[in-house]
Amino acid sequence: NILIYYRYYGDNFLLNIMAYNYLSEITTKSLNYSLYLYENNLHKDPRYSYNYLISNKLTLGGFFVFRILNGLYLIRKLYLVDGYTFIYYLQWTLTSMNFVWFYKLGKYYKKTYLKDN
Repeated sequence: NILIYYRYYGDNFLLNIMAYNYLSEITTKSLNYSLYLYENNLHKDPRYSYNYLISNKLTLGGFFVFRILNGLYLIRKLYLVDGYTFIYYLQWTLTSMNFVWFYKLGKYYKKTYLKDN
């Protein structure tokens, strides 16, 4: 971000793109909470199992909205404007990683909750 900031200093379009990318951090809190409960073996504890379920659902839903849909929106937005080829490819890379992480989270969610019911 620092390199992009200095290279495109004063470019409001790119600052807007960066701000939209920071929206993906909304999912970090619920993801970290789920990971904390899992790693400390609290996810099976009846006192925390509901929190774990809600946190996982928030993470999965947030990933879809803030990382997948938002990433695709930004890719389209960058594609329509000339002069941002490097940023366009960076956005593709970031969104591709988010697709992989979303797939893995979905696979984990399916394994954890759908097989139990």
